[in-house]
Amino acid sequence: MTHAPDTTLVHELANQLRVHASELSEAGADVETLKARLDALDAELGKPTPATSVLRGLLVDTRNAIAGAAGNLIATGATALINQILGTGVPTP
Repeated sequence: MTHAPDTTLVHELANQLRVHASELSEAGADVETLKARLDALDAELGKPTPATSVLRGLLVDTRNAIAGAAGNLIATGATALINQILGTGVPTP
């Protein structure tokens, strides 16, 4: 069984990415896709019971949208946080 993403972390992540969208765009992120996925995340998070599969899919899409800005500190941190939320990151020692 797949664990449900921490909706508080997802909400905070979406807010931070939205604040830094122009910087991420300049660093090579697909900002149009990013904004669309952030809007979709907000909509899903606004539901009484957000669907785990939808949140996970949107987080993967968000990670892919910022992949072009890989050298950017914000993108690197956001990618690490997304991996942590999804449980796909490298475990900490």
